[in-house]
Amino acid sequence: MKIKLPFLTIFLSELIIAAFMYFSMSTGFMNWTNVDLFSFSLKSLQNIITFNFVHSGYSHLIANLIILISAGVVIESKLDKKDFIILFFLGSAVSAVIFVLFSPEFAVLGSSAGSVSLLCAAIITNTKKTITGIVIVGIVGFAVFSAINFSLESKQNAIENQINILEEQKENAIQQGDIVKAEQTESEIKEKQQEQKIIKEGRSVSVSIPVGFEVHLFAALFGAFYMYFFRKQIVEKNAENLSKLMQTIKK
Repeated sequence: MKIKLPFLTIFLSELIIAAFMYFSMSTGFMNWTNVDLFSFSLKSLQNIITFNFVHSGYSHLIANLIILISAGVVIESKLDKKDFIILFFLGSAVSAVIFVLFSPEFAVLGSSAGSVSLLCAAIITNTKKTITGIVIVGIVGFAVFSAINFSLESKQNAIENQINILEEQKENAIQQGDIVKAEQTESEIKEKQQEQKIIKEGRSVSVSIPVGFEVHLFAALFGAFYMYFFRKQIVEKNAENLSKLMQTIKK
């Protein structure tokens, strides 16, 4: 049996990860400058595509990838590539525009809108496979999240310890009258403090950006309407399969 690889899902996931690594400078977090520069709002309509590739932090990124991969695999196995593209990009664009029209004080960022549009379409395309995918990918995603979180916590603790050691070395150098050594150590301390500042500011960005539940609702509705109006036979087939499954369970 020929296996159909979800090329679009793989490519888009890799692109989103690459964009996050680039914009976050591999720190695991986004800074306010890039959030303002690439997020979508009434003041930045040109970002109607780029906002999909900007995530506030690694937790935001992983959550969206779990949805995207789980749904994308189903969509690509049952629908055409153009359906995938329409559901993700048009779904995210339409839901983002509607959201900012009702809430002009907010901006939209992240791939969640497009991913939710795909997810809703996937659920009514093949409910069983979609739920199974979410569980499996979700477990993997949680493991990745835990590993990254542990790594960042360890890095923060290591930086704190290094700063303490360097401050002691600086004091010793001052007491010994070694001004050159004291200045070099002070420079190293500032570098470590800058690393510490980037991580702290990144965490601040990650927790400061609210979750726009409305934009996810609009995206889900887009996915459902698209499937109902353009792929109705697939929706009806899935409903029929679910009905048979429920009857089997009852027996």
